[in-house]
Amino acid sequence: PWAVRELRRLVGEEVEAAAAAFARPAGLCLRTNVCATSPETLRGTLEAAGHRPRVGSVDPSCLLLDGGDPAALPGYDEGWFAVQDQASSFVVRVLDPRPGERVLDVCSAPGGKAIAAACLVGDDGLVVAADVRPRRVALIRSQATRLGVRPLLVAQDATAPALRGGFDAVLVDVPCSGIGSARRRPELLWRRSKEGLSELARTQVRIAAEAARSLVPGGRMVYSACTFPRAETEAACDAILRHAPSLEPLQTEGPDGVATRHRLWPHRHGSDGMFVAAFRSST
Repeated sequence: PWAVRELRRLVGEEVEAAAAAFARPAGLCLRTNVCATSPETLRGTLEAAGHRPRVGSVDPSCLLLDGGDPAALPGYDEGWFAVQDQASSFVVRVLDPRPGERVLDVCSAPGGKAIAAACLVGDDGLVVAADVRPRRVALIRSQATRLGVRPLLVAQDATAPALRGGFDAVLVDVPCSGIGSARRRPELLWRRSKEGLSELARTQVRIAAEAARSLVPGGRMVYSACTFPRAETEAACDAILRHAPSLEPLQTEGPDGVATRHRLWPHRHGSDGMFVAAFRSST
């Protein structure tokens, strides 16, 4: 009930459509590995195998299918695609990794976003994928190998990181209540309580404030959370700006226009629920 009340505050009269979309099981979303093939080639290959892929409305490199086993699809063994929702792919688009850049993903596992970034920075760039649990870091290696990229892997606590400085872009995809992915994991709606959001938000702000210290002057930081409560999204970003005075909001392009903060919704965008905010380091 608390999640529905929070949803109503955010989307108003759209609450019924939003709740229904969160309750509807999600299909399969394939993000094209553009280092291995093109979206057009992947789509044609899937169609030739009898599938009916649809181009994602948020990210045209994503193809949507009604379901199925991704490992049985053509192109899987060749590393042509990753299984990743459009909302997660959008996070990387906002981060905008560029050839030759140094990128840090501080809460990376299972690694989909870091792997996408590693493709975009190319051989002259560098991506470090970090996570607090070594077992989770191993998941990144497995997926990266199939997709043919080689991010550097680090096990570290993002609230007390071992790595410092020198990154052009930093992704802070924080541990959160996760209820934006209820289409895939409906049990998350019962796993979190409203009372626990404050503790989560404090951790999120600590992680982001530490991550900001890793940026070069003029570097970019993206904060993302696969959820919608304001404590973990708007309020957390306001707190980040207070705790990391070197940061300033950065406008980026989103499906609803240019803004410093974006929200994706399943009923509007056909994706998981996601909050994404961009910042630039002024020092």
